[in-house]
Amino acid sequence: SSTPIIFMIAFDNDGKVVGFTPLQQQETSGFGTRVFEEGYTSQVIGKTSADGFPLLSGATVTSTAVVNGINAAKSVFNEMMGITADPNAPVEEIKPTLQLGNPVKLSEDFTRFDAQVEETGDGVYTVKVKGYGLIDPEGHAGESGTEYARNVFEVTIDKANNKVVSVVNTTFGDTKGFGDKATGEDYLGLFTDLDSTNLDQEIDTVTSATWTSKSVLAAVQAAINAANE
Repeated sequence: SSTPIIFMIAFDNDGKVVGFTPLQQQETSGFGTRVFEEGYTSQVIGKTSADGFPLLSGATVTSTAVVNGINAAKSVFNEMMGITADPNAPVEEIKPTLQLGNPVKLSEDFTRFDAQVEETGDGVYTVKVKGYGLIDPEGHAGESGTEYARNVFEVTIDKANNKVVSVVNTTFGDTKGFGDKATGEDYLGLFTDLDSTNLDQEIDTVTSATWTSKSVLAAVQAAINAANE
């Protein structure tokens, strides 16, 4: 977001983090906003001003900015308290556990996802597909009144070697807290090096995000078909 992130972090006299809360942020819902949700904040509370602070997989840009801010606060606190800390303290990356199941063939009929594909570069395809919120607006699992848009993916295919190079989600328009499990780097990374000539391959879907997983498959199928025309 172009809006600056403002947060508060509190240390006790021994340098232990005892408070961490946002004051202003307009990061992408379901992605950058996770930096201020329990799954991440619980990893910050309890660390010390001598520790490295974790990055968050799937929200790397936002968490890097926040960690830079925490490091600046650490420097001020440590200087004030006379605490010596290693500026190169190791940084870990928090990765959510990905639960996979219900494999689906890449050749399945994904007509309901209404894939709209455009080649935007040599072997690069921008694909817009419907997610759960648009396909089943009355029965979706999202918040009441949520506005949904299409999920947009950038699929890169190496035509010479018949391989999928990468799948990147550039716009998320699905159900927060559900569909976003299937649009992160961990799941989309499963498509890297996929044989782009074999639509009979089975790909696992993400548990509790089956519809969005299939929207990814629909996007990849559409890009492969376009590449093979």
